[in-house]
Amino acid sequence: MRLIQKIFEDNWEGFVKEIGYENIWEICHEEAEKIINCGKFENGYLEYTCEFCGEVKKVGFTCKSRLIKTYGYDPKRCRNCGKTMELTDIYYKKYGSVLEYWENRMLKEAKEAIIELEEKVKITNYIYRKELDIYYE
Repeated sequence: MRLIQKIFEDNWEGFVKEIGYENIWEICHEEAEKIINCGKFENGYLEYTCEFCGEVKKVGFTCKSRLIKTYGYDPKRCRNCGKTMELTDIYYKKYGSVLEYWENRMLKEAKEAIIELEEKVKITNYIYRKELDIYYE
C-alpha cells in the first residue's frame, strides 16, 4: 500500500464526519474512494505469467490518480528470471475473468451455430427425401 493511500484509508471517514459530507465536493469524495481502493485485487486485476519460469503475478487496477505513481517498476518484469511476462488474463470485479467470459461466449455461439446447422441438415434431408419420393413414384 502506498503512503498516500494509507493516509486516506486511515483518515478519510473521520475527516468527512468532522467537516460534514455535504460540505465536501462530490468530486473529492469520488477521488478519495478511488485512492482508497486503488490497486486492490477485489476491484479487478491483470494476471501475468512468465513463460520461462512459470511465475504468476497479479497487478491490481489503479485509480489513475495524480497523487499516486502507478508502479515505479515494470509490472511485466518477472521477479525470478527478469524476463518479460505475458498477459494471461484480466479480472474485473463486476464481470470476473475476461478469458472465461470469451471462452463461455465462444462455446455458446458454437452451440448455437451447431443447432442452426442441424436444423438446416434436417430441412435439406426432408427436401431431398421428398424429391426422391416424387422421383420413384
